[in-house]
Amino acid sequence: MAVKDHSLDDKIIEAAFGEFMEHGFLAASLHKIADIAGVTTGALYTRYKNKDALFCSLLEGIFTVIRDSAEPATEQYRKAEESGDINDFLAAMEYEARIYMDVLFEHYEECVLFFCKSDGSSAKESLNAMIKHKADTTVEFFEKTAVRPVNREAVRLLMEANFHAYRQLLDAGYGKEKAAACMETVQNFIEAGWKELYGKIHST
Repeated sequence: MAVKDHSLDDKIIEAAFGEFMEHGFLAASLHKIADIAGVTTGALYTRYKNKDALFCSLLEGIFTVIRDSAEPATEQYRKAEESGDINDFLAAMEYEARIYMDVLFEHYEECVLFFCKSDGSSAKESLNAMIKHKADTTVEFFEKTAVRPVNREAVRLLMEANFHAYRQLLDAGYGKEKAAACMETVQNFIEAGWKELYGKIHST
């Protein structure tokens, strides 16, 4: 059995990162990655099952960062659930938004890959699952005290608007200061939407 040459790993990763960043997952070419790295496509397949496995390997670090960074916000949401107060919920959202902004700009290129370049990959499926989870937990928060039926589709759209805003900021290539200012304005509009929705389902 052939021994894997680990000295090629960094070249492959660098070439793959550049190719995916330039073309996105769907249009990226394994043959081109191999050429840029100076290896055969066989060398890629000894390390990665397919293009999706290679792409996702580049995001393992940011997956961990997002999961670990979001943990403090979980406690804030738990407190909001206990109180049932919309202001506590909005405070938790604002707290989480600050965390995401820090992650976006401390791990900028990885976030661009994840949010903007992952269409067609299982990483995009993970992103969609993350958004769905956020929407589901938000519905649960509202339903605990609501006196009227919760419009689940409205909740989903509001939550997607949050994540879509992050993607747009990354696509635009804004610096952190400008992006934070834009996000503050967006959050004000989204917050108004949450409050209106909350008021409708809690009015008698």
